[in-house]
Amino acid sequence: DYIANSRYTGNLLRAGFNLPENCVRAIGLGVAEKWLEARVDKQIARQERGIPAEKFVIVSLGRVVPRKGHLVLARALA
Repeated sequence: DYIANSRYTGNLLRAGFNLPENCVRAIGLGVAEKWLEARVDKQIARQERGIPAEKFVIVSLGRVVPRKGHLVLARALA
């Protein structure tokens, strides 16, 4: 059996090695408790970065690749 970090990656693995569907399981990446403890208040984060409260902000932690949808978002915002 195989474990992938997402369904997408699991599908790539199955397709690339011609594996049966029940042999690959997707388990999402976890977040350590210490990451949650380090959270910064939104107003403080904006102030530290010079972002006014009335500005709309979008943050993405994914890679900028077509399948992540960044271009779809940019077109929608336009």
